[in-house]
Amino acid sequence: MTRNAFGAGLLAVAIFPLSVFGGQTGVIRGKVLQSPEGIPLPDVAIAVSPGRPAAHSGADGAFSFPSLPPGRYVLRFQRAGFIGREVAVDLESGETEVLEVFLEPTRLTLHEEITVTAERDPRATFQSPAAVGALTARDFAEQWPRTAPEALPEAAGVWLQKTNHGGGSPFLRGLTGNQVLALVDGIRLNNATYRYGPNQYLNTVDPFTLDRIEILRGFGSTLYGSDAVGGVLNFLSPSPGFSARETEISASARGKLVGGDMEKTGRLDVRFRTPRVGLLGGISRRSFGDLRAGGELGVEAPSGYEETAADLKSLAKLNDNLLLTAAWQSVRQPEVPAYDQVAQRGYARYVFSPQERRLAYVRVQAFSAAPFAREIEATVSWQESDEGREKRKESSDRLQKERDRVRTLGIQFQLRSVPRPEWILTTGCELYADHVRSAAEELDMTTGLSLAKRGLYPDGARALNLAVYHAQSLEVGRFGLKAGLRHNVVAIEAGDDLFGDVDLAPAALAGHFSLLYRLSGGLHAVFNLSRSFRAPNINDLSSFGAFDYGIEVPAPDLKPETGTTLEAGLKSRGKGWASALYLYRTRLRDLIVRIESTYLGSPYYDGDRVYRKANRQSAYVQGFEAEAQGEIGPRWRAVMHLTYTFGHNTDDDEPMRRIPPFNGRARLEYDPGPGFRIAAEWIFAAKQSRLSAGDIADHRIPEGGTPGWQVINLLIQWRPGRFQWTAGLQNVFDEAYRTHGSGIDGPGRCLWTALRWGW
Repeated sequence: MTRNAFGAGLLAVAIFPLSVFGGQTGVIRGKVLQSPEGIPLPDVAIAVSPGRPAAHSGADGAFSFPSLPPGRYVLRFQRAGFIGREVAVDLESGETEVLEVFLEPTRLTLHEEITVTAERDPRATFQSPAAVGALTARDFAEQWPRTAPEALPEAAGVWLQKTNHGGGSPFLRGLTGNQVLALVDGIRLNNATYRYGPNQYLNTVDPFTLDRIEILRGFGSTLYGSDAVGGVLNFLSPSPGFSARETEISASARGKLVGGDMEKTGRLDVRFRTPRVGLLGGISRRSFGDLRAGGELGVEAPSGYEETAADLKSLAKLNDNLLLTAAWQSVRQPEVPAYDQVAQRGYARYVFSPQERRLAYVRVQAFSAAPFAREIEATVSWQESDEGREKRKESSDRLQKERDRVRTLGIQFQLRSVPRPEWILTTGCELYADHVRSAAEELDMTTGLSLAKRGLYPDGARALNLAVYHAQSLEVGRFGLKAGLRHNVVAIEAGDDLFGDVDLAPAALAGHFSLLYRLSGGLHAVFNLSRSFRAPNINDLSSFGAFDYGIEVPAPDLKPETGTTLEAGLKSRGKGWASALYLYRTRLRDLIVRIESTYLGSPYYDGDRVYRKANRQSAYVQGFEAEAQGEIGPRWRAVMHLTYTFGHNTDDDEPMRRIPPFNGRARLEYDPGPGFRIAAEWIFAAKQSRLSAGDIADHRIPEGGTPGWQVINLLIQWRPGRFQWTAGLQNVFDEAYRTHGSGIDGPGRCLWTALRWGW
């Protein structure tokens, strides 16, 4: 697509709503108040369906949606600490509808969240058939997670494996790495070199830039494409928002210290808002010392690293029907050690140097009265990942240096139609173009001479990911029905003088059918049948280099992996409690796995076993996810979730690799008075002794399997006015433990404290 053609397309998006918008319009306005006192509630997020620009209530609780065409609208009100509400309004031509909406305080969050990831449209999780959940800004403010991936196990159904202290790879339904799709503000983080198995890419998402993380378990390929076999993680930054009337300027500063010199963190945020423009930006500086593990394990060095991050996001209301968002993010970690490689694999030096990510995007949202063009959204993004690696064995005087840069141009277009209030159609297309620069050199540290070598990937390799999709949602009485299809093509070209050129264009079809049945007002049954896929990427097809237990050589003849998932569940809620249970089974075919191979006729290279990838495995994963929350009296709250996963390789009749053990967590919270909160958390994992041949060969997994463990954490929080002080005691009994498959142990007993001040 030429620049002129693309510019014309964006102009058409901007002008179209104005051309179709006609007739006399109406207004919905009102106030959001706290029940039962009637105190105005500011900063309540208000989403409107069919699509309109979202808004926030002002300092006096006021909100307004002008220039609305006649029709039925559903307003969804949400603020952390309050029960979300949906209000339906039938708006007549020229009418002004005035609302008073009361929100009731609650400590519960399950089923009260409004999420967008499952359906690309704001929807209360209780009304969605998907196994979807969210971690919110309130969760981050209470838990102060060290990194974005380390926040994820707070959510049901997520297991985290850490290859190193500067990484973190989430597991959804037994799958990880490039079999789980990560998004940042709806834009793919997974690129053409996103690695198989555990990786560290999510560590380049600054947790201080997040307003929420939405977790969709089980399906997502229809709406989001390749890699969403285990599910989708959407890391969402906060909206700058608009002021109700006059200009508003605010700022906040926060910092965190962890005992044993394990963490020093500082963050500054500034927000500027007018009725039509919002700006939000910040900068983070973080220093992580070497991890101090529990029991007799002591300090695990080298594992510490530094991080600098910055971000800026703007929101502009060009008119009542046109919204423009622009954002920029940058995270830099100059040198991140891989502790397990030094401690267990004989390396004197093994670091990621650097580990960086940059993202910029512009998004236009246009709204109209036309039933078949209620909302049009176009996004243009540019993303760059930069990963360097330096490795030297203890017995060698040769330093291996590798550097991979991936630049990705993304274009997304989506059309939402609402022929009838109960019938919603979503149609879209996506294009992601990756360009890979890869280089390597071997430096003789004795002579200072350098020898250029082939990089991990062919230099100049390109990948094009192109897809179209369509989904429909229909409400019929007690039933909520959803279905969709996606066609995806991934074209990869790589010129490789050493192993031969790659020219491949695998295609795949994904789809889903979902049903929600309202057994009663507080009990919903759900059913999902979905087909997902993962197209082979440049890392699969043309990687040449070391991995955890060998050397990998290219395999240029792969086809997509596919998964078929059958899922059923129950969602329930009542006064002061909520629960959910999901049962699932995923059948996996043509899995891409490493098999023994040769290089230059030898099964060994530089002392390591040679492997290549092949579509050589069929398998299944099944299990359950259970979660519950409840208020115990006026001041107590209990939260619990359990996850069990069973994965089996049917071709080799052995367990699948890296399957998490049975695990869960429970938390008891007590509110002794205004502004105070005390919590105790119990986290556990059973022993994992079901090991595949690859697990047995993995240096990070002890002989006989990973032992079970349990950890108790304590937390206290005080909020006097504009301040928030939080302190915690982590791993109270100094348990020595390691999450299954990780390359570094969990932290030992330590005190931490954090302070936030807003003005």
